[in-house]
Amino acid sequence: MRDLGNAARRAEAALRAYDAAAAKATLLALERGQAEQAPLGLLLADADDWTALRSLLREAAGAGWHGPVQASLGRVALAHGITALREAKARMKRDAKLLAERFGFRADALRDVAALGDPHAGGRRVLRLEDANGQAVFLKPRPLDGERLMDKLACSLGPDGAGIRLPKMLVRPTYGWVAEARPADSPALRAAGTLLAIADLAGAVDLHAENLMPAAAGAALLDGEMALHPDLPLDLVPVEARAAAAALRSGVLRTGILPEPHQPPSLCGVAAWGTSVPMMSGDAAEVAEGYTWAFTRLCARAGARASLARCLPARGTVRLLLRHTAGYARLLDRLRDPRATPGPQALALHLEMLRIVMARHATRRPRLWGIAAAEATALLRGDIPRLWVGWDSDEIREGSGRAAPCAVLATTPRAMAMARAALFGPGRATVQARLVRKVLSAG
Repeated sequence: MRDLGNAARRAEAALRAYDAAAAKATLLALERGQAEQAPLGLLLADADDWTALRSLLREAAGAGWHGPVQASLGRVALAHGITALREAKARMKRDAKLLAERFGFRADALRDVAALGDPHAGGRRVLRLEDANGQAVFLKPRPLDGERLMDKLACSLGPDGAGIRLPKMLVRPTYGWVAEARPADSPALRAAGTLLAIADLAGAVDLHAENLMPAAAGAALLDGEMALHPDLPLDLVPVEARAAAAALRSGVLRTGILPEPHQPPSLCGVAAWGTSVPMMSGDAAEVAEGYTWAFTRLCARAGARASLARCLPARGTVRLLLRHTAGYARLLDRLRDPRATPGPQALALHLEMLRIVMARHATRRPRLWGIAAAEATALLRGDIPRLWVGWDSDEIREGSGRAAPCAVLATTPRAMAMARAALFGPGRATVQARLVRKVLSAG
């Protein structure tokens, strides 16, 4: 609770530094549940058409919950949101010429801004920006390393692989801009199979329905930050889920494009194509054919390992998918308990309890304790927990960039990906294509 109180006081000071009177009025509106009356234009020094902050403020005000913990979290979320939007505007101004050349986007004629997804690393979200001509681009407040790797693999397929090209990107060192993808009227499922082969070789995970979209050119990858994802120790996974986690490790099921065991088919990536469930045998065969063709082409010259090495940039980062860790699973169960104290009160109280429990057992379960501590730090800062690691590092970091005490990886993600690719023999395409047809036909 002390951490949250300190964060709230720093956030309030930051708000008052923008405009003391506007900050006072905004905080009063927040406490009274009247977010629509907050004078955000004064705090932003910009027009009120920054709808992203208004939606963020509604989240900060909560859904009917009240109390000191809620008010503190609201202050933190609001201060972070303003800082993130100011940062986004500075980036847009700095990149204005490049945005015009790459996307035809007019940074001097901004019409609308909308925030998407979860807040990470100090309230930063994906932002959709639209100019007066209706041209839209997305600002992703993270490196586009995963997307770049898969784009290079797609390009290595030559002209026949053009159907899997990713949306246009403008890559900057710590963030990136992405063009808005357009859905296709009659997409080909073969493109889903091609993307599956690329993701398989790239070691990508979490390519569920919300991260993919059928596009006019074939398939659009909306979020590929988890390429080169390492296999995490099974003792981080709840006991009841370990068998399923182990089954996902070696094959195409780990990508998330295909239905996973005991998971609704509507969540998998191929469901973005709007196909019937279960799929027709011809649909499943089309996906399998796309996989076989692309995988064979990717591994044609000197094998899968060499193909991956040619497309792998020197440096990069990967977000670690830790939503099924044992510690976080217990935290989510606690928050979902209808008997728990509503909203952030339950969150803060449980995190205090979790810290104490993990501290007592730190010598026995150092990995779980380190992850729980990093998650608690992020949640009390108003962020959704997000851990990441460099491709050539085994040091885990949290969203803000600070090192997290998590001794999780035995080696680096790059080394793991190379070792995995080295096992891809000529018979893999046949075995995995058979699995594609089996799981899709079964629904």
